[in-house]
Amino acid sequence: MLVGLVLLFAELPFLAVSIRHSTIPYEVPPSEYLSVLLGLGLTVYLAPRFTLWELLGSARVSVQATVCSLVVVVVPGIISAASYLTYPAGAQPPLRIVLHFALNVVALGAIAYLCISYFGRYWGSLVFIALYYGMLLLAAEAPRLAIFLPRTVLRVEGEIMAEILWWWLVPLIVAAFATAFCRRALPMLWVENAQ
Repeated sequence: MLVGLVLLFAELPFLAVSIRHSTIPYEVPPSEYLSVLLGLGLTVYLAPRFTLWELLGSARVSVQATVCSLVVVVVPGIISAASYLTYPAGAQPPLRIVLHFALNVVALGAIAYLCISYFGRYWGSLVFIALYYGMLLLAAEAPRLAIFLPRTVLRVEGEIMAEILWWWLVPLIVAAFATAFCRRALPMLWVENAQ
C-alpha cells in the first residue's frame, strides 16, 4: 500500500496507447494505471495459498475471502481518487473526471479479482493485463466501440463522457464478491485438481 501511495504521489508520465501513428494516442493518467497495477498486485498477494484448506473451509474462510475482495476492489479506487490531492491548486481536474478514473480502477479491480479467481495467479494476471491493454487499444483505435467496455472512456471525439457505466460496474462488483464468498476465490484448475 505504501509503495502504491509513493508511486501515485510521484510525477509520472501519462501512458499513451495507439497502434497506428496516424491516430491520436489514448492517454491514461498514472493515477489509473498505477492503481490498476496496485489492484492486480493486491489480488495476487491475497489470492488463496492453502487450496485444500480453503476448498473445504468454513464460513469464516468465505468471509475472509470476501473481505479480501473488498480490499482489492475498493482500496485502489480510493488511492486513485486520493491522487486528486496531489495536483497543483490551479491544475486540478474537475472532480467528475477524478471520479471516472477512480471508478475505472474499481471496475478493473473487480475484473482482476475475477481473472485470478478463475485462472490462477499466473494465467489470471496475464489474462487481466491482456484485457486491460485491449481496452486501452480499443479506446485509441475505435472510441465509438470503446463506450461499450466496462471502462469509462474519457475521450470520445474530443469530449468527456459524462456517464458512469453503472451497468458494468455494479455486476462486476457483485460478481467479484459472490466469487469470493461462494468459491473463496479458488481458481477452477485448483478446485478440479483437489477433487
